[in-house]
Amino acid sequence: MSELPAPMAQGDLAKTPFAHALLYCHQRELTGTLVVWPERNESPPGQERIRFEKGALVAARLTQRAGALDRGLLPLFARASGPYAFYADVDLVGSGDAVRSGRVDPMVLLAASLRGPSRDDVVESVLAGFGDVPVRMKPGADLRRFELLPKESAFVEVIRAAPASVRELAPQCELGETIGKRLLYLFAVTKSLEAYGGSVASTSSSSGTSLRPSMPSAPAAPPTSERPPAAASSAAARARRMLELELPPEPPAGLSADHLAFWRDVTRVLREIDRQSYFEMLGIPKDAGADAVRKAYFGLVKKWHPDRVPAELATLKPFVERIFHQLTSAQDALCDEKKRGNYMRVLSDGGGTPESERKLGAVLQAAMDHQKAEVLIRRRDFAGAIELMRGAIVMSPEDADAHATLGWAMFQLDPGVERASEMLASVDTALTLNPKSDRAHFYRAMILRRLGRESDAVAAFGQAAALNPKNLDAVREVRLAQMRGGGKMPDAQKSGAAVRPDATKRPDATKPATQGGAGLFSKIFGGKKD
Repeated sequence: MSELPAPMAQGDLAKTPFAHALLYCHQRELTGTLVVWPERNESPPGQERIRFEKGALVAARLTQRAGALDRGLLPLFARASGPYAFYADVDLVGSGDAVRSGRVDPMVLLAASLRGPSRDDVVESVLAGFGDVPVRMKPGADLRRFELLPKESAFVEVIRAAPASVRELAPQCELGETIGKRLLYLFAVTKSLEAYGGSVASTSSSSGTSLRPSMPSAPAAPPTSERPPAAASSAAARARRMLELELPPEPPAGLSADHLAFWRDVTRVLREIDRQSYFEMLGIPKDAGADAVRKAYFGLVKKWHPDRVPAELATLKPFVERIFHQLTSAQDALCDEKKRGNYMRVLSDGGGTPESERKLGAVLQAAMDHQKAEVLIRRRDFAGAIELMRGAIVMSPEDADAHATLGWAMFQLDPGVERASEMLASVDTALTLNPKSDRAHFYRAMILRRLGRESDAVAAFGQAAALNPKNLDAVREVRLAQMRGGGKMPDAQKSGAAVRPDATKRPDATKPATQGGAGLFSKIFGGKKD
């Protein structure tokens, strides 16, 4: 498909697990395609494309072949991260031998996913919202839609017997405590379980697990000349929040010595954990076995379990939950052979800390904001594109594409020359980062022409055409310069690639020129999707 609409919803599986994205599409009876990109270093590369019709799963084009649609989708439930986007009313699956079709009930699929590898960190996060409040099955909840197995149905009867906390109920599952927790999670996220006689914390927890995808608002499109870019971009402010480590505020006056010490301890540990590997968090060597991992974990959670936070220090509870979540993630990864192997690869690549994961999340968000900005430019919402690109640059300052696109959007928004130096500085930054970007050379030429520097503009057009002969707008400008100069080729072209003067139409101001140099955006998304 040559041009996509802006995604209706987008995010990353690290914060919105696949199960929650699936429920979001199902409960709102959406029609369209959910595209999921791979985790970092995941093989094979490619995209998982899943087609929905009024909330039902009907087809998928998957990177790994599967005998049936439901089996092919199950591995996605265990995926820990990876960007996704939902395109409403768009079919990106198509047909062919690689497509698996059928009509799958998402509720049945969700229940089946909990019988194999699962995101138990997500399970723990959601169940933590209930605390010690007793729970019960919601009256009128239709559990037949899950197609539960006999022993799973038996656990439902245990839940119905008398209200109890999830901590008390989970061990009573005949299939084991882990499956008991997963079933309670299933009933919680599908609104079949409710608190009995108490309040429940939001299921969007401080650990970052959200029950719903992020929903970018539809951009307004009044005449862009009436919408000068804001001096302080909200997208840039959001970007800074993503990159910064959130710490507790200063302690209030009047705390006891013990409470004050605990407050300071929480702040210190959050700072330390942010740059620590899982082994450093647990205080164990890299060759520690699963038993040593568990022993270290249980020793630490005695102090850092959120339920141990005194009522007087309620402000600290979300921060303690973050510490608990990191320790639990460490224990979960290091006690599972496959997860441990994956983690060791991430660690060897220089990642594996909360800080590195936060930065990676910011880079991925920057790439997705860049994609949206490209759409806004085509819609002539240049002010909206500028705001997004300012945020993208905060998150990924070394992305040449982002600087080039910012300069281009500013050029389109402002017809005068007052801000031309700022536009030129943005494009020059892009060329410093990637001198082979024909896109940036083309944008630079357009700005130089506005400044009246025609000879410099022609040279820049020549650079763009030499780097990428398919950049037809640049080729056309070079050809015109040759005609005006009596056939003389601009100096920038003398040693460059052959110029093909086969473009006759004027450049479309809303469409960026074809890019030769690879920036972060093109690396992550691989250009246009077919």
